[in-house]
Amino acid sequence: MPTFIFMKMKGATTLKKNSIVNRLYMLAEWIMYLAYLNLIWLLFTLLGLIVFGCAPATAALFAVWTKVSEEKTFKVSLFKSFFEAYKRYFMRANFVGYSLAIVVALLIFGFINLPGLPTVVFFFLSLILGGVGSIVLVVLFYSFPVLVNYNTSYVETFKMAFIIGLSHLNHAIIMGLFLLIISFALNISPGFMVFFLISLPAYIISKYTQKSFIQINNSTEKDSVFDGQE
Repeated sequence: MPTFIFMKMKGATTLKKNSIVNRLYMLAEWIMYLAYLNLIWLLFTLLGLIVFGCAPATAALFAVWTKVSEEKTFKVSLFKSFFEAYKRYFMRANFVGYSLAIVVALLIFGFINLPGLPTVVFFFLSLILGGVGSIVLVVLFYSFPVLVNYNTSYVETFKMAFIIGLSHLNHAIIMGLFLLIISFALNISPGFMVFFLISLPAYIISKYTQKSFIQINNSTEKDSVFDGQE
């Protein structure tokens, strides 16, 4: 075999190996950041005595994922960004979180009390609760991402989450499927919950809600261009 052909093949193999190594390194780095953010979320949830820390810590986690997505790198001050967002959204995030928790609790209470009802009533109420539950789930997916992306008020957060979520049901369905897979995987290996219980689902939700926001922004820009041409 001619030397130059051998060197070319060797170079291509080296590049391929380097590419694989780089991808494995990026994957390992991504997993490390997921675990780190999950631990930060746990820390700030505990600092808020859980009941006052869970919602703002969740909002801060989405704020960090948004910043990472915008800058397309993990080379940001994760702890500093998390802490600043935690303080910024503390009150609004708690209002949003408690409102969602109350609605979810009422739905669970309704489902628990369905058995024992007459068949017709059971069927009718099951349809209603199922429909309401689906809408609440979509709003749940979008509430915190809307809050940190658009810096909305309490009422605007739910209004925008409802409108954006229902207009991008395909993204909501994909998020739901991914969360089911994650839930199944963590149930098999519960030891990983301390590292990925919140950060991984938040990453998935952030990824697809960002897609929805980008589509909305692009649509708005197109409408502005057409309005300007009229």
